[in-house]
Amino acid sequence: MSTDSEAPNQNPNIRQEVKGNNNQVIAQMSGGMAIAKVEILNQITQMPRSPELARESLPHDPPDFVGRAVEIQQIEADLKEGRVVAIAGMPGVGKSALAVRVAHRLKAQFPGGQLYLDLRGASEQPLTVESALESLLRMVGVDDPAQMPPEQADRVALYRSKVAESPTLVVLDNAASSSQVQDLLPGVGGCVITSRRQLDGLVGVRHRNLEALAEGEALTLMETVLPPERVRSEQDAARQIVGYCGRLPLAVQIAAATLGKRSWQNKRLAEYAQRLADERQRLDQLRLESLDVRASFELSYRELDGDAARLFGWLGLLPGDFGTAILEPLIQEPLTQVEHALEALVDGRFVDPLHGDREGRYTLHDLMRLFAREQLTDAAAVLAAKGRLVQWCGDRADFWENALNPVRRRQWAESWVTEWAADSQGGETLSAEDLEPMLLQQALAWFETERPTLVQAFTWATETQQEQISIDLAANLTSFFNLRGYWGDWMTTHQQALSVARQAGNQQWEGQTLGNLGIVYRLQGKWDAAIAAYEQSLAILRQIGDVQGEGQTLNNLGNVYQSQGKWDAAIAAYEQDLAICRQLGDVQGEGQTLNNLGNVYQSQGK
Repeated sequence: MSTDSEAPNQNPNIRQEVKGNNNQVIAQMSGGMAIAKVEILNQITQMPRSPELARESLPHDPPDFVGRAVEIQQIEADLKEGRVVAIAGMPGVGKSALAVRVAHRLKAQFPGGQLYLDLRGASEQPLTVESALESLLRMVGVDDPAQMPPEQADRVALYRSKVAESPTLVVLDNAASSSQVQDLLPGVGGCVITSRRQLDGLVGVRHRNLEALAEGEALTLMETVLPPERVRSEQDAARQIVGYCGRLPLAVQIAAATLGKRSWQNKRLAEYAQRLADERQRLDQLRLESLDVRASFELSYRELDGDAARLFGWLGLLPGDFGTAILEPLIQEPLTQVEHALEALVDGRFVDPLHGDREGRYTLHDLMRLFAREQLTDAAAVLAAKGRLVQWCGDRADFWENALNPVRRRQWAESWVTEWAADSQGGETLSAEDLEPMLLQQALAWFETERPTLVQAFTWATETQQEQISIDLAANLTSFFNLRGYWGDWMTTHQQALSVARQAGNQQWEGQTLGNLGIVYRLQGKWDAAIAAYEQSLAILRQIGDVQGEGQTLNNLGNVYQSQGKWDAAIAAYEQDLAICRQLGDVQGEGQTLNNLGNVYQSQGK
């Protein structure tokens, strides 16, 4: 898979293992995946333009937001004074909703845009500083990997200079620690951070601790979900319910949604309050951060029907937002049945739909994800589900990677438009030239939206001992990581794959993965690490007699020497590769290597 195939000719050509001959590739793209071509073509022709991150990346402003007038006034005043504001508070208290509400209100003050980034501080794998900088730089227009500085200090400087071009508000949601956000703070403009704990390590920051809603605000929130007259007619019971919910917005909304279900519509609020009180008495083990909140979750959860309850538990495995496609392999139920269960979870406020360019995807609050995982008590079933998720990630990545390679993308487009023309019976069709960029855009959109799940899949693969998929998935992600400049994810996933290869004692896997690590080290200017990875790969490939892999690694090693200006070493590596290409009859590899040699001679003035 050639990860540098989109690069201009003056850049060194990187060579990697190809997927097979053309007929095999077309066969794989046509029938190797359980994805209907007509479905994909419909998605492509109807897809919105530019699914990528942009300077307007705020989540939807929740329409049922209530209260917080004092806090909004304080934070807006802080931002107008040029301060960085850090909002701290317990899970479910509404930190993110408050930050997003303020950001929407201040759009006019920040014409440079509003950047939103979830740092996933409460997850098992918080976003690394390196990955966060990559995402923020893309939001401000640095989407060409060639423009992405290799050193973190240079990335921070570029990010801050881009943000300084026009007043911009940055929202860093769900921070894990001060060290995670220190390099993400803009030099000028505005910035709002949310975290569960106060980030005392940040200097010059205005800290705001967010408490639970006032009782009146919590009751008003109930009235956004239930008929106001129903709440007011049983004011004492309503006060008890919001008290049992800890007056946390998340818990109040879920309780109100439960009371709005058909099974509770004709019952009194006092009965719900009594049952919630009993639930609290039975919960003798505190697993969430508020006993009252957990009680409200538990009672509402038992109101779900069987399909919705099962789906909710499985959703706890997913690391980020998700679409419906991943749900069928997750729980092994027909998609129509899954969608009905998902609708029930949305109605019950267990799951939130996303809006804007994330339409059709859903997310769970961190507390909901933790509570969902508590419902998964069958360890063997959980392991089996993780195995199915790994398989899904591997199959889909293998499928969409074809659209990232220009040669295979053209073959794909030509094959599909031919079949489409035959099926259309004279109707309107696309040309291959029209379809190609659409395929590329769709593939990039898929990899982008599923990126957290794809990265998480490597941990699942280790747990389920799916070594082959781990190695293949790492290789299939290199094209996307290269096109988008996700060096941090590239290194993390390939280091995990390298451990798998070594534990399995598979030298072919080890040599291949070391070669891919060498590429990302070179792209970041980490010359010594790149050379070490390539030399280890070269020794392994020679030992096992992989002549083609040896040639590819020699070519890529020559690229490192060329980048360092070590012309003689580069020429020696390229000439060895050239001899191998001619021995194997690899005309494309021969052309790439001759091009690289030409670049060296040109640099020498020859």
